[in-house]
This record gives sequence, C-alpha cells and structure tokens, in this order.
Amino acid sequence: MKKRTFFTAVFLTSLGTALLFCFTACKMDIPISKPAVDNREPITESDIFGDYDGIVIPVMNGIVFGKTSEKIQIKKSPGTKKITFRTREQTSYKSIMPADLSYGFKEITLVPAADRKSFSFSATGGYLRLHSPPSDTTGEEVSTKTVLKDGSIYKKEGKVYIKYIVEYDVNDIRATIPTLPKDHKTLASVMKNGVKQ
Repeated sequence: MKKRTFFTAVFLTSLGTALLFCFTACKMDIPISKPAVDNREPITESDIFGDYDGIVIPVMNGIVFGKTSEKIQIKKSPGTKKITFRTREQTSYKSIMPADLSYGFKEITLVPAADRKSFSFSATGGYLRLHSPPSDTTGEEVSTKTVLKDGSIYKKEGKVYIKYIVEYDVNDIRATIPTLPKDHKTLASVMKNGVKQ
C-alpha cells in the first residue's frame, strides 16, 4: 500500500506539473525513419541479438518531456526460439518524476525486409513496472498491455542501429492507479538511434 501511494502521488503531481509546463512549448514531432537504402548494409537475424543503448524521448498526450537514456536487450530463447525484448535496467525519469520505468515483451514479431537490409518488429502484451529510485530494482507491475511498434533494426558502416516506439496503456495503468487524472490519455517513449553494444 505504501508503494502504491507513492506511485499515485508521482502521477498526480510530477507528471501533471510537467504536462502543464510543457503544453505550449513541447509539441511532439518525432518521425521514425530508416536511413536511405544506399547507406544500409545486409543484416542477418543473428546480427540483431544483443544489448542496445540509446536515448529515448518520453511523450505524454503528444507533448515531449525531454530525453533520457535507455538500455534494452534482444534475445532468442534456445528452447522456445522466441525472441524477447526488454529493458536491461530501469529507465530513469528523474527529470520528469521521481520514478523509473522498466518493461518487457515475452515475444516480438520480427520481419526481414525484402532486400535483407533491415528488420521490422512489433509486439503486444508487454509488462510495465514502476520503480522507486534508486534502490528499487523490483518495481511494481502496473500494466500488462504495453505495445511495441514501428520497430526497425539496420546496419550502417558496420554498426547495428535500432529505432522503436513503446506505447503504455494509460487506461490499464489507471486500473492500478485509479486516481490517475482523466486528461492523462497517452504515454509513450520513442527511441530514434539506439546502437548495439
């Protein structure tokens, strides 16, 4: 109950204040695009597995809330052959609110491009956890309806790059935190240029 009260306060105060502050100055304009075909190199499925680091842009109600670093992992299970996608550690949102986020997907759909120079990917039914930084590494699950979309992985000059959008289901979060304001309608994070480590 104490943790639930903490997360409720986070959404009611920190996000609400930030939303009012950014409403006129931070309109979202974050296109996700692949590089020109001439610049991409052939890529195989085995190339994509591993750890990626990059900068994500949090967006709420179409409003940008700065930037923060994110670390993710793509892995293929040797048993089930399913490809998983998850954060390697919680993503810090200290510039926005006193809480961190982590998420994961038990299986992503991976589709190679016809020219074999990129893969697209997507997933649904991901979990979302909120963490009280810095010591709370377990967190509290607040949603199981997170969506991964517009994912793209490609290789350029020997490096593997990743782009994606993660959409959090605000209505599902509200089922855990009923006092979340009704005007909090959408929440997402946008990765534009993550790099495989």
